[in-house]
Amino acid sequence: MKDLFHYARVTVALGMPQASPLFLGSFNYWDCYKFSMKKTFFDDLELVVFEDVYEPDEDSFLLARHVRPLPGSKVLDMGCGCGIISIVAALKGAKVLSVDINKSALRNTELNAIKHKVKSKIKVLSSDLFGNVNGVFDYIYFNPPYVPRDENDEILGRRHPVLSKSWDGGEKGREVIARFIKEVGKYMHEKTRTLMVASSKNDFQWLISFAGKQGLNCRIIDEKHLFFEALGLFELRKA
Repeated sequence: MKDLFHYARVTVALGMPQASPLFLGSFNYWDCYKFSMKKTFFDDLELVVFEDVYEPDEDSFLLARHVRPLPGSKVLDMGCGCGIISIVAALKGAKVLSVDINKSALRNTELNAIKHKVKSKIKVLSSDLFGNVNGVFDYIYFNPPYVPRDENDEILGRRHPVLSKSWDGGEKGREVIARFIKEVGKYMHEKTRTLMVASSKNDFQWLISFAGKQGLNCRIIDEKHLFFEALGLFELRKA
């Protein structure tokens, strides 16, 4: 479902003065009428999605259904996109660091945080995976780019270089997943619960084995079967 929003009306109604400089500095106020967004829904949440940001789909919803942080806990939402996971976590009382390489995704997350009145619980950070991230977290959530790259993806990626980062997982769809698994242990304590989505095209057994080599216990806790693949939700904990 596509709608063309009058951006001035939206931002004023949602409390634009609360937004960060990253958000406020990204638009010419009077160009707002040209700005188009989509709407998406998860349970009773309505979220707006910018055109150059990944639109939540079955993978996002699979992960979102398992976002149950304790109030006051520290959450890392890696690859936050429009902010669906961040919003769900913040509404449960968590303090969230929302990370994305796409700065438009960070602005999108802030807009949805304002809409749902959880802006004070969410901080956004521009980072390529853990590059700019510090500290340890109680919960880490990641819906990675897991689609195996092919020639058509490369052509599409050249046309949409920013958006393509949200789905292009490289060869066998494992490149970003492997980087994440190699690094995530540094940001976990003994009780940290990390949840990550992957596709059957990535080879679930490879993922479990690879995580084990990095000192992580890994298991599938939920699955969603689609006609062309299965989506798996993996839990990772320190061994």
